[in-house]
Amino acid sequence: VLILPIFYLGPAFEFLKRNLSFAMVLFLEKVFLFSLIYYSTLSNGFGLIVYKVFFISNLLSILVQLVLLRKSIKLHLNYFYQGLREYIVIYYPMYFVLQLNLLYGYYTRLIIEYKNGLESFASAAIALQIIAATSFFQSQVDKTFRTPIFNAIEKESKLLFMNAINKYLVYSTLPIIFGCMVIYFSSDFLVNIFFSKGYSELAFSLKILSITPFTINLMRLGDALFTGAHLIKYNLVITFIATFLLVIITQLIGEVSTYTYLIIFVIVTLLHGIISIIFGIRNLKFLFSCIQD
Repeated sequence: VLILPIFYLGPAFEFLKRNLSFAMVLFLEKVFLFSLIYYSTLSNGFGLIVYKVFFISNLLSILVQLVLLRKSIKLHLNYFYQGLREYIVIYYPMYFVLQLNLLYGYYTRLIIEYKNGLESFASAAIALQIIAATSFFQSQVDKTFRTPIFNAIEKESKLLFMNAINKYLVYSTLPIIFGCMVIYFSSDFLVNIFFSKGYSELAFSLKILSITPFTINLMRLGDALFTGAHLIKYNLVITFIATFLLVIITQLIGEVSTYTYLIIFVIVTLLHGIISIIFGIRNLKFLFSCIQD
C-alpha cells in the first residue's frame, strides 16, 4: 500500500518539461490526503482506515498523472518511449537515487508502525506528509538553480560556480531555513487547529522533522554537484549507504519511542546531505586549481 509513490511518473513529467504540472498534482494529492484523514478519523479514530486513505490518495494521484500525460504519450508514442528509454539508460543511477530517497520516508513509517503501533504510525506518517508538502518549494527551485551550477561545472569556472552557489544559498537555503523555523514554532498551533485530540504525538513529531526541508535542500545541492560533474554513480553509492545505515540502526536498536526513530531519520538525512556536498565539491578539481577565471 505504501510503496505506490515509487510508480509515480515524475521522470516522464521531467522528460516532457512539465515539472510544474507534476508539482501541482503532488500538492493537490497532499490536500486531498490530509482532508480525507481528518474526516475519516474524526468518528472512527485510528485503524486500518489510515492505510486505505493513503492507498486511495496515492492511486488517484497516479491516475491523474496518467490522464495528464495521455495525450503526450499517445501523440509521440514511439518517440516518447524511445526517448524515455534513453533517458533512463543515461540517468538510471539518478533514477535509483530518487527511489532510494523515497524509501527514507516510507521505511521510517513502516518500522514505526511495526514496532510502536498504528497510532504512532499515523502521527509520524502525517508529519512526514506535511514536511513533504512544504518541500514543494524545493522541487520548484531545483530546476532554476541546477542549470547555472551545471554550466559553471561544465565551463570549469570558479567565478560562475561561486555565483551559482551563492544564489542557491540566498534564494533557496535561507528561505527554507526560515520555513523550518515556522514549522517548528507553529506546530502546536497547527495541530490544535486542524487535528483532533487523537493526534497528540503529531506536534512533537513535526518539531523533530521541521529540519527535514533543510536536509533535503542540502541533498539536492549534492545531487546537482554530482550530476553536473557526471558522477551520478558516486551519488548512488552515498545514497545507498545512507539508506542502508538507516535500516541497520533502526533494526538493531531495541524498543524505543517514535521520536527516537524520527531523530535517527533526521540525523541520517542530514549526514547524507553534508557528505554529498563535501564529496561533490572535492571532485570538482577546477575549484582547487591555481588557474584564475
